Amino acid sequence: MCRWAPDGLPVCTIPGYQGWPGMASDGAGGVTLSWCDQRSGPHGTCMQRIAADGTMAFPANGIELFPLDGDECGWIVPFAGDTVAAWIMQFTPSDTMLLAQLVDASGGEVWPAPVTVVSEPDIYRPVAARTGGDLVVAWTAPGALGYDVFAQRIGPDGTVRWPAGGVPVCT
Repeated sequence: MCRWAPDGLPVCTIPGYQGWPGMASDGAGGVTLSWCDQRSGPHGTCMQRIAADGTMAFPANGIELFPLDGDECGWIVPFAGDTVAAWIMQFTPSDTMLLAQLVDASGGEVWPAPVTVVSEPDIYRPVAARTGGDLVVAWTAPGALGYDVFAQRIGPDGTVRWPAGGVPVCT
């Protein structure tokens, strides 16, 4: 039995570019989607949660996370019933940050401000996973002999638990 429209559901119908989608189960038969969007600048990170019955949980066309004058693109991971968004924000080629924000079931940002996971010139696609009540975000960055992998642990209250810049996983 198809619960959604046979031709799918429009998630974002704002004119302009939307791409690089990401998706995570919400644990209740629905999904949380993320995508890069040019609604208010070069690229922004947007999210929408779709319930199992096809209803949208966030406002029409999704919510935009941390809109700034920078080029950003993000990914999501389920986190204890909520969703964590992790995205890369590039202000200039030498000013790049990896940020994270906890988003609740209604689309509200839980932490007072996005958490800066790391700030360095070259950061590439982050991945994240839950462990206990914490979130671990990993990313790659250029190293002496290629690319190195680093990780940072963030508590459920947004507190960074490991040293600034993360810990090396593989260098």
